[in-house]
Amino acid sequence: VLEIKEACTVNGLDQECFVESVVERGDISLCESAGEAILEACKELYVKEGDDPSECEKEVVSEGGFLGVGVYSIKSSAIETCYQKIALAKKDKNICELINLTSIRSGCYLELAGEVGDTSLCDQIGEEIDLSMGGLKSECYGKVAVKKRDITICDNMEIENQGYYRCYTEAAIGMNNPT
Repeated sequence: VLEIKEACTVNGLDQECFVESVVERGDISLCESAGEAILEACKELYVKEGDDPSECEKEVVSEGGFLGVGVYSIKSSAIETCYQKIALAKKDKNICELINLTSIRSGCYLELAGEVGDTSLCDQIGEEIDLSMGGLKSECYGKVAVKKRDITICDNMEIENQGYYRCYTEAAIGMNNPT
């Protein structure tokens, strides 16, 4: 992890760099180490800038919106994003279940469902995050319908959702244009 830290802090704190380096290795046990490395790099950056490094350890309690409900910090965000990316790379829903932050876990299920064409993953998206993020479940069903070229999956979507009619259109186009 030290080599990752040195490579990723050349131009300041780069969370994406840390996470991508761990994902390349495909080992979820390294996500915790990447989170620690990001926290350390953040502290070093704050000290260098003459600011209080304890800012890096602050946790924010979020009650909705993009972060979902839960406690968020630079370290936890990095770890959970790392889990999500490895889950997608390995196409493994069990890794999504390790994610504590509701919005990131729901995003993991959404993206994975679209990749593998599995509607059961859409059902894993919590109702509270679905409502706060404007129909995440419907978006999920739409991705699966297009992936599988199956317009009947669109029936699971809410009619009021803006993607409802687009789902039928894109799934139907896919049915007529097999790859």
